[in-house]
Amino acid sequence: MKVFHRDILSTLLVVPSFILAQDSTESLNGQIVKLYQEGKVEEAIPLAEKVTALEKKAGKDSEGVAAALTNLAMLHTARYKALQQDLDNTTEKSKRSKLVGAWRKAAERAEELMVVAMKIYDKLELSDTVAAAAVKTEMASMLTDYEPFLASFVPTPKRGEDAHRYYREALATYDRAIGPDSEQSLDLVMKLAFLYVRASHFERGLNYYERYVSAVEKLRGKSDKSLVPALRGVMEIMLITDQKDSASKIAERIASITGQPEKTLVPQPILSSRASSLEPVEGFETPIFYSTLVFNFYPRNMFVPSHSTSVTFINTTVQRIGVKILVDERGNVVEANLTDPSNPKMKVVEDAAMKAKFHPFVYKGVPQKMSGVMVYTKISR
Repeated sequence: MKVFHRDILSTLLVVPSFILAQDSTESLNGQIVKLYQEGKVEEAIPLAEKVTALEKKAGKDSEGVAAALTNLAMLHTARYKALQQDLDNTTEKSKRSKLVGAWRKAAERAEELMVVAMKIYDKLELSDTVAAAAVKTEMASMLTDYEPFLASFVPTPKRGEDAHRYYREALATYDRAIGPDSEQSLDLVMKLAFLYVRASHFERGLNYYERYVSAVEKLRGKSDKSLVPALRGVMEIMLITDQKDSASKIAERIASITGQPEKTLVPQPILSSRASSLEPVEGFETPIFYSTLVFNFYPRNMFVPSHSTSVTFINTTVQRIGVKILVDERGNVVEANLTDPSNPKMKVVEDAAMKAKFHPFVYKGVPQKMSGVMVYTKISR
């Protein structure tokens, strides 16, 4: 069954499209689009389920079924994001408990549908198409935004690994099908850069940022405002790795583009994923890359609060102890200080951080220092 693209769900898909099956489902799809535009996602979902059922009758595991599943997944994603916003704005415990259940259900349903859609594209040998790349892009976004942390407060590293893989596969498809300098490819380049830096894989993040800068300079010139996020990303890496002169030059360039002074605050990334060895602390989870979980409680950026946190969420208390560290050029911790020095009982965590070993960051053949934090987590139920 023929599939075409329409510029409707551009806020959800990297490729601006709502994949719609034609023929007998055209009328239903039109209603779904209208309801989505009006923000009536709850009403649109049953119609999208009908479309999926009709497509399955017309041909099991067809391209039309994959398209219908994708649309249905996108609607559940929209519902998940709306519920997430409600959660952010709700403090009453009973309401939050109900919202969490619906929030989890929407996220997990969206993931389930996207997995089936990707399997169909694989079966049809269409996994290297733009349509399949759009599903992978949305799946990667969900994997980095949602963590089923109620089952376990220690997130699954595999989710982060899968997200990187889906983004890379989608980027390879976009590069081949619509060009490496296309809007879709460059959008994914920035997403990958951010993810790698957030995971403290600064080398890979820097490569993607530099690719973006090079492409945009060629397409739009060296003063284009869309360069600013990537330049800030490079500047942050320079600050994290103690390359202040390089960071200052980038800050000056950003200021020349924006017309505003650029702050050069040193970010405090979580460096755990760069560790080659970590000292365990009794009663605490071994520090790992905390993917989305950290950002459910911390601000959604690279900066970590300068104090410890304790959060009670549905009869579970999560206590986090942060330790600021300085890593030398050989990967040894030379300084470790609790972010909240008012809690002397946690010095055991500080001592453990001093014993950690890290993979050094090498820039243009020269090893560099790194600064950041280690986050130790204690879970009580």
